[in-house]
Amino acid sequence: QRDIMLMIVDDMDAAKMAGKATGSTKKLIEQRQAAYGHKRKTLFVSSPQMKGQSNIEHSFKLGDQRYWNVPCPCCNKMIVLKWTVPIEGKDTAGIYYKTDSMNRVIEDSVGYVCQLCAGFFTEKPKYEMNLAGVWVPTATSIEPNHHSYQISALYAPPGAYNWTYYAQWFAGANPPDAPANISENQSFTNVAMGETFEIPSEELD
Repeated sequence: QRDIMLMIVDDMDAAKMAGKATGSTKKLIEQRQAAYGHKRKTLFVSSPQMKGQSNIEHSFKLGDQRYWNVPCPCCNKMIVLKWTVPIEGKDTAGIYYKTDSMNRVIEDSVGYVCQLCAGFFTEKPKYEMNLAGVWVPTATSIEPNHHSYQISALYAPPGAYNWTYYAQWFAGANPPDAPANISENQSFTNVAMGETFEIPSEELD
């Protein structure tokens, strides 16, 4: 029965979006701050889960949708690190790696292909890249004073899991001679890339 000025809601996607008896979970949480009006501050934090059913995705889209941009070591232009970036008329940019006959990632092959200049770089300069990084909003907030942020594990500092680790995770979930592992791909998309997951489907004639 207490109102709270500062609210930190962790693992937001673990909660139901709404209950039959209570309505919107997000609005119930926000109403606990009603007594503080413009003084209140609310932080919704979570890895996303299923596309279209995600609390944090919904909250993210209500904000200004900021992404961490870092300078490419090859062209010095600001880019968002993504696993794959389709480029019209060219090969896909993003994380690049090769595997051996056992589907093991060859560590020396792992790097990133810039989506702007197609230059290739490893993660060795990532610490310096992050120091020069900036949050860039990509939308106008629907809710006043709502700033929303998304970042993936590709930016993780030295000492954390590196790009080779994530390349092996992805390669293991998508073997060349067997069906893709849906659960492994969902975990990779949600907790490593920080994105919602959509189960692949086939269209029938």
